[in-house]
Order: sequence, then structure tokens, then C-alpha cells
Amino acid sequence: RYLIVIGRDITEQKQLEAQLIQSQKMEAIGQLAGGVAHDFNNLLQIIQSNLWLARESLEREDAPLDRVGTSELLGEAFKAGDRGAKLTRQLLAFSRKKMLSPETVDPNEMIERMTSLLGRTLGEDIEIEIFVEDDIPPIHVDAGNLENAILNLALNAKGAMPKGGKLTIGAFKRNLDRELATEDGAMPVGEYVEISVTDTGGGMSAETLDRAIEPFFTTKDVGDGSGLGLSMVYGFTKQSGGHMTLQSEVGKGTTVKVLLPVAEAKADAGGEKQKEAVAGGGRGTILVVEDDMDVRRITVMLLNNLGYDTLEAEDALSAIEILKNDDGIDLLFSDVVMPRGITGIELAREVSRTKGIKVLLTSGYPIAELEKSGLSESDFRFLKKPYTTEELSRAVKALLEG
Repeated sequence: RYLIVIGRDITEQKQLEAQLIQSQKMEAIGQLAGGVAHDFNNLLQIIQSNLWLARESLEREDAPLDRVGTSELLGEAFKAGDRGAKLTRQLLAFSRKKMLSPETVDPNEMIERMTSLLGRTLGEDIEIEIFVEDDIPPIHVDAGNLENAILNLALNAKGAMPKGGKLTIGAFKRNLDRELATEDGAMPVGEYVEISVTDTGGGMSAETLDRAIEPFFTTKDVGDGSGLGLSMVYGFTKQSGGHMTLQSEVGKGTTVKVLLPVAEAKADAGGEKQKEAVAGGGRGTILVVEDDMDVRRITVMLLNNLGYDTLEAEDALSAIEILKNDDGIDLLFSDVVMPRGITGIELAREVSRTKGIKVLLTSGYPIAELEKSGLSESDFRFLKKPYTTEELSRAVKALLEG
């Protein structure tokens, strides 16, 4: 008897597929750029205008606003800043290459958050209609990849409506029983959330529909798309324990339905989370290292308001000089990316080794990018910019009191 084994090295094929998938993401990013710029400019307008009015109310004796009115202006500026932070995280999630990191996600909140951005991206000739049921349960998925899936479905729908049309995004509760589970591809019985994207485009023929989720299959002209949009959504859905279906008819448009399992309920051990009191109470001296003068100034002010004493340096070399002459520093709070050749990571390692001082690092770059510079999440505690005063307070307390 003989055994014949035939092997084929598919490394190059897999690398090509990964490159093309990332290319598809970047195609989507390019189409998002205009919408992102518009939304950011609006947010900056909100922040600047509210802060200007708040300053006027403080400086002018005849200001028309009282203390409550000024507080409301500042609150609006805070909300706009938070929306801007979410927008950057959303944009980074679209382009990032990473393994799935499932978390509990509110689908209604996600769809609502994406609506404005999609409106700018798809253009005025595409009417967007949102239809979501109340009390949709949370789902357990990778948030960035779900956003990317919805974006790709919306862009596919736009491509199917070159002269304009209506895009409908829906979210519904579905409870699969045995019979329905079999029809949907042997999905386990249980509770699911269905996210649907419907267009009023030309629809697909039966032949095209059969091949629609094949990688690299596309009906677009050469150079107009890689043909990976639907296959990416299908792959993500399967990885998430869900199922995707397509319904289409020539002349009547297309509907893509993504079925995702509901997140398991977790017992609330502590009841409703109370807002943390952050003013005052801190003890210790913190060395703040930040090359951006305005960021350094406001960081020092925040830490002083929390009760901490502070020293400040504009770069790592200046910080090292301060550390040589001061033995009373309890915590180093440093930006990661800095000038003059020494990064915050290198400074942190040196300080941790020679002084035994606790370290908190911060950056506006995502942790995945900082890992290229040698930073591991297990090395030091990391606080991503922009952070709230509550987040800063918790991080500092955890290090100094832990």
C-alpha cells in the first residue's frame, strides 16, 4: 500500500488576501474622509463657540448669563469633545488590523452614532432611514469590526444606487426556535439581534446573488472596488457566531441581514454605578512630562485640582535632570512620543529601574501603534488621550494607593 500526500503552500495567497482586505478598508476610509472632516469642523465650532461665550460671561460684568447658564455652555463643550473622541476611535477602528476583541455593544446606540457620519459619506442623494426596535438587547461582538461591516454594507448600497435612492438600516429582536433556526443555517436556538441594510437599487440576478459573498467577486468596473465588502461582512459575522443572509430581486433592491447572538446577562454586583467624586483628596508628587505646552499646562491644573503636587518637564532629558535632584517624586506621568531622541517608554523603563517610581504613560496614538515602538500593555499602565478627569483620577489612585 502507498500513501500519496500532496501539499500546497498557500502562504502567499493568504498574504495577498490580507493585503486586499486591508485595501478594501482603506477604500472605505477614503470615502469617509469628507464626512469626518465635516463632523470634526462642526464639533470644533461647538467647542469654540461655547467656550467663547463662557469666557465672556466670566469677564463681563453685564454678561447676560448667570452661573447656571455658563455651566450649561461648558457642558455642551464637554459633550462635543466626547463626540470628537468617539469619532477618532471610530475612524481608527475602521482601518485597524487586529484580532477580534468582543465586547458588549448596544446596537441601537452604535447605529445612531454612525448615522451622521454615513449621511456625510453617502451624499445628499441618498436618503437614510433608521428603524430600530425599542429595548434591543446588547450583543457580544468586536465593536470596530461591526462598525466596519455596517459601513461596507452602506457603501455597497450606495454603489447600487448611482442616481440616488433610500438606504434603510434596521435593528430587531429575533428569537430563534428550532424550525426557524434550521432555515437560517442551523443557528442555535436562542435570542439574537438582526441588523439589516436595505437599498432601493437595481437589485441582483439569481446568478449574481449566488456569488455575491465570494471573495474578489464584483460586478464593478476594474479599479472601482476589490469585491471584498460582502465577503468581509460574511466572515466577521461567522467569526462572531452569527449568520448573514441576502435577499435581492432585479429592479427591487437588496437587503442584507446580519444575525448576531445576544450578550449573556451579567449580574450587577454593585448596583448602579455612582459618579465618582474627583475633586481633591489626592496625596503625592507627580512629575508630568509632556512636550505640548498647552496639554502639559491643563494636565498640571487637573492634577493640582485633584490634590496632587506637581513638577513638569517638556521632554525626557528635562525630566531626567529633575529626577536627579528630587527624591520626593511618587509618580511619573509621561507622554510616549516626545522630541530629543528619548521616548516616554525609554524614560519610563529607566525611571522604573533606577528609581523604583511608579509610571503612568499616555498618548493619542492607539496602543497597537505604540507596540511598534516596543511598548507592551503589560509593561506600564496606559491612559489613552483624550481622557476624562475621572479616568485620570482612577488611574493615578490605582498606582499610588494600590
